[in-house]
Amino acid sequence: MKKVKGPGVLFGLLILLGGTSCGSAPPPVEEIPAPEPVVVQPALPAPPAQDPNLGPPDQAALDSLAAAKKQAEEARKRASDFGGAEYASGEWEAAEAQYAGAGRQEKTDTLGNVKEAAAGYEQAAAAFDDVFNRALPQYAKALEDQIFQARAAALEAGIITLSPERLQSADNTVDKALGLYEAQDYYAASGAGYLALDMFRLLKTGAETYTVWQEIGDYGFEKYDPGTYGAANTAALAVINGYDALSYAAGGDLAELLRQAEEVQAGYNTVLGTGWKLYAAERRASAGAERQAALALKANVAVRDEYGAAQTLYDRAGTSFQKEVYPEAAELYFRSEFLFAAASGTAAEKRRAAGEALQKAEAKASDSDETARKAAVILEGDNE
Repeated sequence: MKKVKGPGVLFGLLILLGGTSCGSAPPPVEEIPAPEPVVVQPALPAPPAQDPNLGPPDQAALDSLAAAKKQAEEARKRASDFGGAEYASGEWEAAEAQYAGAGRQEKTDTLGNVKEAAAGYEQAAAAFDDVFNRALPQYAKALEDQIFQARAAALEAGIITLSPERLQSADNTVDKALGLYEAQDYYAASGAGYLALDMFRLLKTGAETYTVWQEIGDYGFEKYDPGTYGAANTAALAVINGYDALSYAAGGDLAELLRQAEEVQAGYNTVLGTGWKLYAAERRASAGAERQAALALKANVAVRDEYGAAQTLYDRAGTSFQKEVYPEAAELYFRSEFLFAAASGTAAEKRRAAGEALQKAEAKASDSDETARKAAVILEGDNE
């Protein structure tokens, strides 16, 4: 039965399919386009990351450049202020070249150029620091030598006797400078050192000026130029007060006081010079008068040697006066005046003695004549 059932079912299915086919056309089949082939592109390499040094600089880099440049400028000034060009000339020239090169190469268009410029200034700053370190000890030693020399000159001028307290003030300023140097406050130390130097110079000028003032008083020369003398006195008191006001302060510049002190000294020197010139002229007139008096007494004949000594001094005085060496001329005129007066006195004494001798001789001659007359009378009487 299984065999009969199988073919019958298959036959019925075919009839069914056939009947359906005849009754209506099947729907059109939609054609699906074939997919286009996929083209696989080869993988491209990733673009390289951009070097930041080739890009524009950021603000931090620009600030670093500005700081490096400022550091180099400050180091350069410090090296210059402390004698770098003088005491470390070779290193100074090398640092200057490096600094100039950094300036020429300074560019701010890229980060790399900014960094390179900053590095150049940093190297220049280091070079100037080396110059400073080499120059500083020599600079300090040179200033120290100047201070000691100025102090010695002030002592030689007599300041320790005239004003020991003002000398002590200058010494205290030296101690302050040394303390600042040891504390590595070099600019302040330099300022105090130069202040002490000017103080010693002012003290020297003051002591020398006092000597001139004293000489004017000893000879009374103020009478020859009272206006200049009075002005110098007023200015001298101002300088003294100025020194006392500044010398004990923390600092100060004595340059103006030094200038004023030099003007005071010049004023007194003018009075002294005028005094010596006029005094020498007075001594010349006095010596000339004594010389004429000696000649009137024939001292050049009566006391030839004494007169000759006086004339020699008188001639030397004239030479000194012509050369404007007035103190020497005045001294020589004074001595010649004294010798002329002495020669006149000796000549006058000799003349007096000669007169007395002549009178005695004349008296003796008169007595002899009277005796002779009396004898003649007697003889005449005998004859009678």
